[in-house]
Amino acid sequence: MSALSVLYLVLPLPILFFAHRVEEFLTQKRWASQQNDELKGRFPQVLGTIHNLPELNAKGFVALIIVEMIFILPGSILVLVQAPQATLIWSILFTGFSLHLLVHIAQVVIARQYVPGIVSVLISVPYACMGINSLVHWHGWNLLLIAIIGAATMLAIFRIALLIGKKIGG
Repeated sequence: MSALSVLYLVLPLPILFFAHRVEEFLTQKRWASQQNDELKGRFPQVLGTIHNLPELNAKGFVALIIVEMIFILPGSILVLVQAPQATLIWSILFTGFSLHLLVHIAQVVIARQYVPGIVSVLISVPYACMGINSLVHWHGWNLLLIAIIGAATMLAIFRIALLIGKKIGG
């Protein structure tokens, strides 16, 4: 990766991810308490998923963010030190983050209202488009495989961080 690519693609990933989680931290509990009855009526099948983050107290949510950053930061640092396979590792994390943005956008479309994290998602969309454009060199099936692995990786990271956050948060 060129120095310019590192500057505008690699370094923003942990920053935008962190900003997104902080926005969710600041808005999640209030939003969930205001929307609880409506959400139960409209989306009972996903209520458990929606309530994962609001269940966490501040200490648990901070733990969740730290655990996620323990995975995200090294992916960017590996590119900075030009480690072997660093671009592949970063690409997997980046595609997982980008697909996560799409999930939030779908939540807004389906719920037809603000959902926690959407402001940082909208700010991150141009970055994600730029990054996806830079990944077209992976071509077809390779890019699809990276996207699938990225989505699975980010989901696994979230599950691990959520378990640790719940344990620490009590």
